[in-house]
Amino acid sequence: MELSADYEVNYDCMIQWDSSNVHFEYLTLPSGCWRYRGEGNANIVIALKDEATIIRLSKNYSGVSWSEHHKKKVERQVVFTTHVFAPLLGKYFVAKVRAVYVSPEQIQQLNECLQRIRPSHRMHKELKVPYAAAHSDFARTLKFSSEDVDYCVEIKPKKGWWIKLHGMGDSRPNLCNYCLNQYQKLKKSKISSRSNYCPLDLFSGNPARIVEAVISLLANPQNNLRIFRDGRLVYSDVNKSDVYNSLEAVINEWMSSSSHQLPTTTSGIGPLKNFVYLICLALLKPHMESTDADSGINRFFQLKNELEELIISHSMVEQNDLLSLKLNEKKFKESNRKCCNLESSELPLGSVLSRILNAQKLEDSDGTYIRKVFHAMNALTQNASLLKAGWMKCL
Repeated sequence: MELSADYEVNYDCMIQWDSSNVHFEYLTLPSGCWRYRGEGNANIVIALKDEATIIRLSKNYSGVSWSEHHKKKVERQVVFTTHVFAPLLGKYFVAKVRAVYVSPEQIQQLNECLQRIRPSHRMHKELKVPYAAAHSDFARTLKFSSEDVDYCVEIKPKKGWWIKLHGMGDSRPNLCNYCLNQYQKLKKSKISSRSNYCPLDLFSGNPARIVEAVISLLANPQNNLRIFRDGRLVYSDVNKSDVYNSLEAVINEWMSSSSHQLPTTTSGIGPLKNFVYLICLALLKPHMESTDADSGINRFFQLKNELEELIISHSMVEQNDLLSLKLNEKKFKESNRKCCNLESSELPLGSVLSRILNAQKLEDSDGTYIRKVFHAMNALTQNASLLKAGWMKCL
């Protein structure tokens, strides 16, 4: 893959980096100054209300204490983001990350406040570690004094390419990791229904499949799509109590307030179609500061024209409400898809999708294969030690 010329990857820094170069800022979190943003399996994210900053705090099982290992983990995260991840994606896609320290007393206060907010299926873990990472809050792009409404769509795309599993032959199911995990989550009752979203569609470079991927995310977002209004979550799979928890209401407000900036005013394209179209364009448009933007701009306009024609005639979103999205999900459940589409076309160079996919493809072997190599090397090392010990004994 081609790296951004804006940065040079400092591999030496990853091999021999000095932890003293990462300084932890002491962070005070008074009650009422933060807002719960969300969480995954390993971290809880809170947003600071008066700053465009989010804090990423590690979780652990109840009763398990933290150690210096957790501090080192945050230090490695800062170094990795600065010297590896930013060069791979480009500085315009990755903001600076800071290391912060939150006292154990404040950690406990956070746990108590979060008890009534967090999803029940996440409660088996809690905050333990006082070391955390501070990132820019991309759900807030406008100044806090601005009278304009600030909207943000967060997408967690997952792995967008088919990785070869060594030793599996033809026995592997024709499903990507995400779609396979859907079955596992359904079996463990972590989700109520499987999503029609497939990462291979989003990264396919095929306009029709990209549109289907975005529609599927909107219809069944799970933990892969969230919409924010002025930094507050207004649409997601778990947000059921908010007054804005209606996709139709959110989109109508967003599109009406931005009517002079809509991607297209072509007859037949209403708020929902424009919204889907807008997301697709944002994912495919080359960033103008990117060194490869010029190469990708022609491909972008080709896809843009195809997308506009596709959106106008698309039956699933023609009603401009959630009904068509739900029908799409119902149709998927009835078809019970057994395989993913492995075909792909070129993405516009310099686009966020292209950059993410190229970074993902640095992993060209699956975990099972790497584990086998590791165990083989470990066995060789042990055998070498035994041979050396035996040789010394003979002497």
